[in-house]
Amino acid sequence: MGRPASVTIFGILSIVFGVLGVCGGAFGIVMMFLPSQFMDMPGMSNNPALSMMYGSGWWSIWLRSVGIFHIFLSIGLLASGIGLLMLRPWARVYSIVYAIIDTVLVLVNSVVNLFWLGPYMSQQMHNMMGQNPAAANIGMMFGLFSSVMGLVFGLAFPLLLLYFMTRPNVKQAFALAVWDGVGEPGQPG
Repeated sequence: MGRPASVTIFGILSIVFGVLGVCGGAFGIVMMFLPSQFMDMPGMSNNPALSMMYGSGWWSIWLRSVGIFHIFLSIGLLASGIGLLMLRPWARVYSIVYAIIDTVLVLVNSVVNLFWLGPYMSQQMHNMMGQNPAAANIGMMFGLFSSVMGLVFGLAFPLLLLYFMTRPNVKQAFALAVWDGVGEPGQPG
């Protein structure tokens, strides 16, 4: 039995998403720790989103913590993608663990965005655009739409990964790879 197509596909996707996660996360962390350059720009000191990101409140701490944690998850995802292509059993286990952790993170972030960040930003928009409430309402609707889309797309990869890594043919392929130990999976060493 060779490597199932789903393992190849998710191995490649894990490598791609792992690299993107590490690069994007590193860039995001660098940006989070360079607030003075942004806050000194004209018109930025009263920007509520930047004030939250670069402030000392729990939102800023949350963003930094999740960002750093996500970099480590992405490093593991990159490694597991390589391991999946090599049919290493630990890669399948990490993929399942990653899928569960990432699903929980996406759900928690969505709850935080919908019930805390969204209402706060909505209030700030209404305060800033008092004479133009229609513009603030459009901004709120766009924020809600982007939150829902983030939830849908954020859950797609981890849930599909979890589904395919728990299929009987995938389990069997990794079990055979363990028993062979040397050489190609399913082939004598």
